[in-house]
Amino acid sequence: MNTTEKSKELTLEELDLLKKEKYIDHFQQITMNNVYSRSKPLYDKLIWDNIDRADDTMIHYLNDKIVDTYRMKLNLIYNLLYSIEGLPITNKKDILKLFNIFAPLSNEFDLGSYRWSNKMVGDRLYIQNSVLKVDFTDHFKKFFLNPIKKLLVSSGVNFKFYNFKSTRFQRNIDLVFVFDL
Repeated sequence: MNTTEKSKELTLEELDLLKKEKYIDHFQQITMNNVYSRSKPLYDKLIWDNIDRADDTMIHYLNDKIVDTYRMKLNLIYNLLYSIEGLPITNKKDILKLFNIFAPLSNEFDLGSYRWSNKMVGDRLYIQNSVLKVDFTDHFKKFFLNPIKKLLVSSGVNFKFYNFKSTRFQRNIDLVFVFDL
């Protein structure tokens, strides 16, 4: 085999690898529901010309053009998370619904899995997810964990929160909410 055949073979292998990576990225975007674009360059000049004005109609028009459903859903979740009033959480189904609503935040805060796992043991509900030790920062606690705890307390839910350093994987921290039902 001469060098040109080897270089063609390597490039074919590289192309195959790139196709697999693109497929994995595309599959993750679909399953995680995080297909969004940061900015549409079509409207950059329009934004630049009008952002400093106090015209609410123009701001609403621009937001309608550039904001996608994923960002709108995140905005609604943050409104729910940082609300002053509690939610009508009375049973296991409501608790599971709440943590399913928070699933897109799992992607934003780099949690181990998109959906929180849950398990009933006796009359206790365990809800668990994991985060890397490097991502378990004050920012994570301030903008993710503490608002969830505050929302649960204001909703009158009896719960306990634990975080465990995984003995098997030294880089992970398991986040566990325990609810007495």
